[in-house]
Amino acid sequence: MNIARATGWTNGGLLGHARSLAIEGWAGAAVTAAAVVATVAVIAAVLTRPGSRLAAALSSPPAVEVGRRSYGIYLYHWPIFIFLGLRTPAKALGLGIPLSLAAAWISYAFVERPFLRLKQRWSANDPGRRTCELTGIPVSHRVVEPDLHAGVS
Repeated sequence: MNIARATGWTNGGLLGHARSLAIEGWAGAAVTAAAVVATVAVIAAVLTRPGSRLAAALSSPPAVEVGRRSYGIYLYHWPIFIFLGLRTPAKALGLGIPLSLAAAWISYAFVERPFLRLKQRWSANDPGRRTCELTGIPVSHRVVEPDLHAGVS
């Protein structure tokens, strides 16, 4: 994990904190602030001590598999919680989280993984293809310079 990516995660957490304060008031903001502080502490611990038990736990196969599906978990949890009216912690833990995990696993198997394979196939056909170090998004390997004299007489 690099520092820029960790900083991006921290900034995202701070934006979530501001959203929580605006929507849920101080109680929701306090919970969100605690989550942001805990996230920063975990990221700092893993970056400063990559051989620690925490880093090993986060690198374990189950944690990696949950991490691969984390976007799907994030994406599906909100509609599931809203649609089923899961507003209490007991209902969220008992029904919402298992359904969110199931939806993310299904989505990963039938949507994300096929597109990841397609991406790998395309990348294999173009060995000169580069990606942005921060985002992993493919970037053009051709430099296109604008014609600054176009239309000038």
